[in-house]
Amino acid sequence: MNQQLPVAQSDEIHLQDYINVIIRRRWTFVISFLVVVSAVVIYTLRQPPLYESTATLFVKDDKGKVGQMGDLLLNSAAPVDSELEILKSRSNAEKVVATLHLDWKVDKRSPGVKVKVLEFASTAKPPVYSVQLQGGGAYTVKDSDKNTVGSGTSGVLMRGKGITLLLQDLTGEKGDSFRLALNPFNATVASVRKSIRVAEVGKKTNVISVTFRNNNPELARDVVNTLVQAYLDQGVAIKSEEATRTVGFVEEQLGGIKTELEGAEKNLESYKTSAGIIHLDSEAEKVIKTLAEVEKDKAGLTLQRKQVEFSLASLKGGGLLARRAARRSAGSHDGRQTGRTGGPEKGASGGQHRGSPRREAGPGPDRRTAEENSGHL
Repeated sequence: MNQQLPVAQSDEIHLQDYINVIIRRRWTFVISFLVVVSAVVIYTLRQPPLYESTATLFVKDDKGKVGQMGDLLLNSAAPVDSELEILKSRSNAEKVVATLHLDWKVDKRSPGVKVKVLEFASTAKPPVYSVQLQGGGAYTVKDSDKNTVGSGTSGVLMRGKGITLLLQDLTGEKGDSFRLALNPFNATVASVRKSIRVAEVGKKTNVISVTFRNNNPELARDVVNTLVQAYLDQGVAIKSEEATRTVGFVEEQLGGIKTELEGAEKNLESYKTSAGIIHLDSEAEKVIKTLAEVEKDKAGLTLQRKQVEFSLASLKGGGLLARRAARRSAGSHDGRQTGRTGGPEKGASGGQHRGSPRREAGPGPDRRTAEENSGHL
């Protein structure tokens, strides 16, 4: 006898079921959404503005100085990577903290209180003080136990019990106060290093971007500028040290070469003495110098003589050309006259007249006179 077992049917959930739940609890969803949005807006509006300061540096690549062998150094580190680590180094962060006194904290000011802290040192534990204005630039300092440790005036160094303080530009009403604390130096340095962002702009551009964010725009600007200046000063110090070492090495080498040169000079003097070579005295050197000057003057006079001869030759050449032209004109005139009487005489006469300037003895005495004149010069 066959018996059929009942099969349990599972309830299927459809999208319409979710929609029905949302519709039934729509006010709960709307109220929750409005509460979350309102909380985010209120939190955002209550947050103080955050300012960002950025500086850009260009790193010069000295790889080209290596020459063609520099391209074969595949394992050489990029200069930008080294400069990034130098910028983020602890030494630079310490300089920033020490220069800007970031370990000095002034807070809980009364409305209208303005002050500039120029010097602050304390040996108390903890170094937290309350400064209360007394009017007229005067103030009183109390420690964390409300005990008075000193009093002073704006612009005058105050030395109290375990505290040294110098305030300037202190303004406010009598009874106003503010809190002054000295934060741990190492913790402040670590916080500054964490807040500073240093990265390369783009890829293989050798341009570095330094960024710092803070609620105080002046502090954000000063931190970046101080860090960049500390980095540049460190680079100058490194270059100066390298230059000093180079100069020292060159001076050391020059000292050795000078010693060798002095030894060589002594050996030369010894050789001259042993070989019988007489050293010229000052009179002989003066005579040699005079002879050299005479030779120089002689060379100058020879050059002047050549110039005069060239000028005379040019003038003489011009006179010869003029006489030749006159002879040619006369010869052509005679040739025309002879041509009227007969042909042979024309050729002979023409040849005679054309050759006559070459047989003249007139230029001879002129040439000798020019040579004699140039000799006298």
